[in-house]
Amino acid sequence: MNFDLAYRKNHQLVNGILFAFALMVLVLNNRGQFCYDSRQYWELAKQYGSAGHFDFLNFNDSLRGYLLPLLLYPAVKLGELFSYEVLICRFYLIGIFALFYTFGIALLFKVFFKSVLSPFLHALLGVILVVLWWEAFTLPLTDIAGVIFLFLSFALLPKQNQWLHLLSGACLYATLNLRLINIIAIPFFVFYIVLVIQAWKPKIKALAFTFIGFILLATPQWVINRAHFSTNSILVQSDKSKFTEGKSLYLMQLSSGIRFQKYETNIGTTYPKPGIFYTDEWAKEMGVGMPEKGFEGYGQYLHFVFGHPPVLFIYLKHLFNGLDITTPRIFLTSDIYYRSSGLKFFNYSVLFLGVLGMILNFRKLSILTQTVTLLSLTLALLVVPTLVEVRFFIPLHFFFYFYALFLLQNSTLRLLKSNKKRLYILALIYICFVSLCFYASSNTMKQIEFKSTAANISESVSSIL
Repeated sequence: MNFDLAYRKNHQLVNGILFAFALMVLVLNNRGQFCYDSRQYWELAKQYGSAGHFDFLNFNDSLRGYLLPLLLYPAVKLGELFSYEVLICRFYLIGIFALFYTFGIALLFKVFFKSVLSPFLHALLGVILVVLWWEAFTLPLTDIAGVIFLFLSFALLPKQNQWLHLLSGACLYATLNLRLINIIAIPFFVFYIVLVIQAWKPKIKALAFTFIGFILLATPQWVINRAHFSTNSILVQSDKSKFTEGKSLYLMQLSSGIRFQKYETNIGTTYPKPGIFYTDEWAKEMGVGMPEKGFEGYGQYLHFVFGHPPVLFIYLKHLFNGLDITTPRIFLTSDIYYRSSGLKFFNYSVLFLGVLGMILNFRKLSILTQTVTLLSLTLALLVVPTLVEVRFFIPLHFFFYFYALFLLQNSTLRLLKSNKKRLYILALIYICFVSLCFYASSNTMKQIEFKSTAANISESVSSIL
């Protein structure tokens, strides 16, 4: 048993080194400055030392939480010492995420699926993450860190250990400080503690220590809010940002989500502007009846949605677009109009395995795993009505990856292979699934705001014929 454990640990370490090496090679081959959100977080990290020494209250941004800039501050100091600050920051992030990939992934898999992840599948997950998400691991953004803290907050709960519960509560606050929409995790979190832990004494202790951990990590944000925004809230004050002009950021996203079915960011030269918007005819028609300045309240939004039933079909497109990875880049630099069919096929195949794994195994798994699965789906549904970016669906993507690995490791796949008729049906479903995904992706691409010259010529010829 000890030999087997050492064998797995050694392979995990090798996989982690290869994971980090692959990301470093990609970064060195794709150098560039931080831009947009990543640039903002990097500049916010510098605020802590803007007075010539570290001062926590120098941080005064209302749109972003304090935690990610604070975690980036060591990279800021290293950048000051050795220059090449952007490269150092990216390597710093790679080191942190490689450590989590090496040791944390196996822990999450064991807790959620009661199974030890094999070295091969651990390596396979590394391939999936590098191929589909490499740039997200190398930029100072909240998406990857947010989902890590989210999953850790639940993974630490089953242990009857007060210090782990303290850490669990801290992770819960961390995830909503990074991504405010993750606040929806709180009822799922409390639900698990209240309903699953049977005895009253352990239940009260778990609630108490997770609450203490939550408050400990929330206190710095409260101090910042008191000092700069005269409020006692522990949440990020996005409504006080110049960007939102006092409006709810989520409500602004809902307004944009009606008009556009997908958004990407361009920093290259093959597209006429930074924002890449995708729309469709239904959205254009419904947009006519929208308030010119967007929705003023959630009641107005709900009234609009219920008065326009086709919006449900638009939201189905949003869901697909959030799962449709057409590039591993967060900020697009190459030809906007070309997307790799191989990358899309790989993504659709992984998604198919993940969805299949969830369908076949959801009811057999623990309440904890079912809770986190439902939470991941809920987070995706909350993002669906907004201006969709693929990275906002990372929690659901990553949990699908876990289900895909569990399917490949579990005997379920062997049972499917033992029944040829079932296997033929499954192969047919897979072909239909991938074909529909390619069709839907192609259809979305046709709705890009500024079409390529080749596309415009093709449309002109079609209209003449």
